[in-house]
Amino acid sequence: MRTLYVGLGENANENNLVGRVDKESIRDYGLDPNCFEDESCTYLSVPYTSSAVSSLSIALADCILKNYETKIIYNSLSKSYSFLSDSEKHKIMEDIHQNKANKDLVNALMFQQRRLKVAEEITEYFEIDDQLDLDGFVNFRLREYRKELDYLIEDRVEKYMIEKEYNEFIHLLKCFVDSRPSKTTKLHVVFYPSNLIHCLIRTCDQLN
Repeated sequence: MRTLYVGLGENANENNLVGRVDKESIRDYGLDPNCFEDESCTYLSVPYTSSAVSSLSIALADCILKNYETKIIYNSLSKSYSFLSDSEKHKIMEDIHQNKANKDLVNALMFQQRRLKVAEEITEYFEIDDQLDLDGFVNFRLREYRKELDYLIEDRVEKYMIEKEYNEFIHLLKCFVDSRPSKTTKLHVVFYPSNLIHCLIRTCDQLN
């Protein structure tokens, strides 16, 4: 019988897998894996079945989005948007991570879409290989997932820059207005029904 092996990295162990994947959390997906060490790496092993592949793919996808995605986003921002400060990068990262909450349907759907892309790529990998190294898989595969993430990063950076330019414009406008001495001591604003406004406009036109 085939067995699937997942390498969790050299600092992992059965009791503390560095916040990545642990035996108890894997059981939440309906799996009962074995955990063992081989030289400097810790592995999880699961007997191969179609349902095990599906459950393990989702479990690992959740692990990747939870524990690797922040680093991937930060590296992408540092490489492609070097003009951003660290505080700006973290602000954009926080904005992206908000889509993991279900409060915003659109953002929640985008998160689920990325999650399914990762799970699909893991499932495809297990069709041709029984051993998966988690760090290597994240660093050298996941092309579709990375494309989706790059699009999301680009969209969030663009929105951030538009908002930043708008806020800077409003700030400059406010400074300009505040620097001008007021020639009016009091201003009254009166709201009229629309038909009365039209009537007043017409009257003014007639007077002119």
